Amino acid sequence: MATRARHVVSPELLESVKIPVSPTARKRIKDNFSLGMGEWEEWSSSDDDFQQPVTKKKTKRFAEPTTSEALSKSSEGVVPTNTKKNDRWSERSFNDWITERNEQCDDQCPVNILETEDAECLAKWLSLFVIEIRKKDGS
Repeated sequence: MATRARHVVSPELLESVKIPVSPTARKRIKDNFSLGMGEWEEWSSSDDDFQQPVTKKKTKRFAEPTTSEALSKSSEGVVPTNTKKNDRWSERSFNDWITERNEQCDDQCPVNILETEDAECLAKWLSLFVIEIRKKDGS
């Protein structure tokens, strides 16, 4: 820790010249004179009056290019747990409905209907599912 000697200014001189001084330095000057300290005082460079210049870190605005593997790995945790749980429940309910409906009706719903690319067919079966779904107790 480096130290250096500073000349101490009297509070009266400080007031008469109107030197801009921080409140901490002003208090230290008044305290030193009221204690009868000499003209020179040792201050360490760690005092709050001596502040190191703030240097701004140089940062890159953009990260390195992302690989496809890193992208797929980072998107794994994006879907919230409750959403995953609700998705599994709705798919299971839909598959149970297909099984039960196919046992009761001649109009058979394809088992792999969720994988179809035929939008009209999917819309038909999802609409029927929404109309016919009930709670487990039947209400």
